[in-house]
Amino acid sequence: MTSQRLNSNLRILGVLALCIVFWVGGITLRLYKLDNKPLTGDEIVSLAVSTGAPNLAPRGLKARNFDEPRFLTAANNKIKQQTVSEALRRTAVENDGNMAFYHGLLHMYATRVTVSTYNMRILSVILDCFGVIAFCLILRHARIHNAKIAGVLLLWAIHPVSIWMSQTTRAYSLAPALGALLVFAVYGWERGATKVLQKRWAW
Repeated sequence: MTSQRLNSNLRILGVLALCIVFWVGGITLRLYKLDNKPLTGDEIVSLAVSTGAPNLAPRGLKARNFDEPRFLTAANNKIKQQTVSEALRRTAVENDGNMAFYHGLLHMYATRVTVSTYNMRILSVILDCFGVIAFCLILRHARIHNAKIAGVLLLWAIHPVSIWMSQTTRAYSLAPALGALLVFAVYGWERGATKVLQKRWAW
């Protein structure tokens, strides 16, 4: 009995180690040459709304002549003059397709770091990693086998669409993360045996 329990614990630890390896590998793939490509037009619009910088999104042939350093310098200067509420109001006016919550989050993040291609894209990587953890917690609480959770992490780590979406200064990573957190919270609320536990899940 003791040897069986030991083997079972070793298997669990092995799967857990695989999950960690897959998760770290996924983060590494997302951070590798994160700023290798210039900002896209959609990213420039998102940053313009969040930082208060002029919308210099290139269109057509002008894209080849876009001065990215000039835009980032303007964004670094303007972010100090724009409040979160002003960024949210600008969201309503320009409507770049991102949720207002993302612009508020991006604005608060940008005020604490230097506005650069790498720093602005890394927020999406953080949100993407946060979202996959929340999703794996849902699977764990639903008593899905650990090996299947490791498979989910492996798929997330190497899937090209997932990597691409997490390397863009857009709300692509935020929406799944919020969705996973919502499901996790509702699941915990339903499973809560006491009112005290339900209150904790509500928070």
